[in-house]
Amino acid sequence: MLVAPQIAHAECADLTPLAEGQVAPCDGVHVKSVAVAKIIVDLEAANQACSNRVEEQGQKLKVSCQSDLAKKDNHMVTLQNIHALKEHVRKTQIDFLIDQLDKAQKPGWYFIAGTVSGIAVTMASAWALNQIK
Repeated sequence: MLVAPQIAHAECADLTPLAEGQVAPCDGVHVKSVAVAKIIVDLEAANQACSNRVEEQGQKLKVSCQSDLAKKDNHMVTLQNIHALKEHVRKTQIDFLIDQLDKAQKPGWYFIAGTVSGIAVTMASAWALNQIK
């Protein structure tokens, strides 16, 4: 023991209060109690600011998504209205063309009846003129 003096190593606790002028029992950083309180308050404030920023960004993202969704809904409704309007126009056009086709088929009989009547009147007139001479 005389040749190699033993070095005393003290086990340091997480918090070791020191008096002014007292030698620290282990290596580390000496922080005043007031500074520890300030560090705790600063960390809590930074944590709250970070939480506020995350919540604000979440709200902005939610509003942005809702806006995009509303735009897509409006676009879909507009396309549905355009499709319904086109379908209505096509049905109306088909009904009109069917009516025109029905009307076009009826005058064919009138044409035939008119032609036969005209021929009959012409023949009767020709016969009547031949009888006068």
